[in-house]
Amino acid sequence: MGSLGLVLRRYLIKVWYLGTNFAGSQRQPNKRTIEGELLHILKKEGYFQAEITFDFKAATRTDAGVHAYEALFAFSTEKPL
Repeated sequence: MGSLGLVLRRYLIKVWYLGTNFAGSQRQPNKRTIEGELLHILKKEGYFQAEITFDFKAATRTDAGVHAYEALFAFSTEKPL
């Protein structure tokens, strides 16, 4: 259960990306990454509050400039997709 007794839903998302303009897939301070962009979008759309992203998990990782087909990320949220 989430805050206020709401049910948390767990999601797995599959992402394809061109990594040319990214510093890799995992979060890094002051660098543009795939994970950072996904977190930014999910926060903007109201799937996360503030910095509560402790259960955001990546099942794959790539280095800077590397493309990915079917990279997997999982997270929990109270808001349905």
